[in-house]
Amino acid sequence: MKPLVVYKDYRLFLRDFYREKKKFHYCYSFRLFSRVAGFASPNFLKLVMDGRRNISRDSIPKFGKALKLTPTEIEYFEHLVFWNQGKSDYEKTYHAKMLDQCKESILTDRTPVAAASPVPGGTVAMPVRVAQDEESGLKPTGTY
Repeated sequence: MKPLVVYKDYRLFLRDFYREKKKFHYCYSFRLFSRVAGFASPNFLKLVMDGRRNISRDSIPKFGKALKLTPTEIEYFEHLVFWNQGKSDYEKTYHAKMLDQCKESILTDRTPVAAASPVPGGTVAMPVRVAQDEESGLKPTGTY
């Protein structure tokens, strides 16, 4: 899946997130996402993805928890949501500026794989995660 900072539409990011989860965990569902996030509605993610509901300021941390975002990524996600949902030019301009600042912060916090790699050429073999995910109870497959 592409990094969050590549997205300019939070609904597209959520769709890609859900497809990725479903690809590796056949039993992943909208209900499970809602349970992990703490939403009462079992299909809230589906409604948001389909454009039938918007995300409120209060629900941003819940999405951050279920999406397993870092604090800086949560801030980026918040501005992405409000940039997409913004009604006035002022709102859109403000959130666009904040998106750029958050993106820069996120990108500078990460060390490029090639720079961190002890192997010439920058390839790093990441171990397969075998521990159960505590929140969802699913056994992850694949590599990171």
